[in-house]
Amino acid sequence: MVKELDIIFYILCEQKNLKDADTGIARHDLLAALIQDQFNYTNYFGSKIQLISDVASVVDVNYACRTLTFRQNTDSNLVKTQNGYSRLANKDVVY
Repeated sequence: MVKELDIIFYILCEQKNLKDADTGIARHDLLAALIQDQFNYTNYFGSKIQLISDVASVVDVNYACRTLTFRQNTDSNLVKTQNGYSRLANKDVVY
C-alpha cells in the first residue's frame, strides 16, 4: 500500500514591494525558484518528493501569491513501533 503526502508552500508578497531591486524579478517567483531548487527530487522527508503544481494567483489587491505543491509517495509502513516506541524507518535506516 502506498500513501501520498502533499507538501504545500504558500508564498505571499506585498504588491508595493513585489519586484526585487537587484534582479528585477517578482519576489514570489524568485522565492518559488529557490524552494524548487532546494526541494524538488530530494528525499528530505524520507523519500523522494516531486513538484506537481506551481500556481500563481492574487490573494487581494495588496498581495500576490504563488502556491507550490510537492508530492511524496511512500509506503504506509514508514513508522515502526516496537516495545511501545515509535520510530521512523526508511530502507532499514532508523532516524
